Amino acid sequence: MRTPSRRMHDAPTPADVGSPGLHRVAWALPTGLLVAVCLQPRLLWIVAGLAVLGLGTVWRERRHLARLAAQRQGESICQFTRAFAWRRVDTWVIRAVYASLHGHLGGQVPIRADDRLKQDLWLDDEDLDLDLLAEMARLSGRSLERTADNPWFDRVTTVRDLVAFLEHQPRLAPA
Repeated sequence: MRTPSRRMHDAPTPADVGSPGLHRVAWALPTGLLVAVCLQPRLLWIVAGLAVLGLGTVWRERRHLARLAAQRQGESICQFTRAFAWRRVDTWVIRAVYASLHGHLGGQVPIRADDRLKQDLWLDDEDLDLDLLAEMARLSGRSLERTADNPWFDRVTTVRDLVAFLEHQPRLAPA
């Protein structure tokens, strides 16, 4: 018998993840300022403008996520799981998707099955393809080989689609 998904190991916690978006700007600002001052003082204004734009984007993202969290106060993985036919869908996949997305968004925003990845959660393709999908597959015990053969390949727009995509990936052999 398979271990219940609530006993999933290595699930990300909000403390492990950090602030969403800030990592995109944090390293570029000091480096850019140092280069600008050393090379040409006029570049300082360009770098400062780019930094302001980057920080503005981070601020908008945080405000959007705070609004979502306020609208969904009291929701948890329980409501997320009820949105699926959990007797037919692998609960490990459901829990892995929820835990990964919830952790990536700072642990404050409850995830809904019908959330659109780009429009509602503001996830870009790189975040999903490079970081989150691999973590979800690892947590759920699914392989990411031959994803092009998956019927959900290139059709994932919502969190529900993401669960279906992972559900159709082959299970890894137990170690």
